[in-house]
Amino acid sequence: MRVGLISDLHIDINKDYPIVELTAETAAEKKMADVLVIAGDISETQNQTLQAIERLQSLCEFPVYYVRATMICGTRTA
Repeated sequence: MRVGLISDLHIDINKDYPIVELTAETAAEKKMADVLVIAGDISETQNQTLQAIERLQSLCEFPVYYVRATMICGTRTA
């Protein structure tokens, strides 16, 4: 099994860069993974994070998993 891994997308900081779409496109073009794991921070808000995960899953033909960072919604959890 090939596992693709990307971390710290920070879509809230990189608003002008379509990171979710480019991540899905790159993974699909190169057929580089059987699953994709997103680690770390996606966004500072839970809503944006969930939307990004759902969007990425809708663009990928393989499962997408998320391992959150120690920060979520601006509050340290560990």
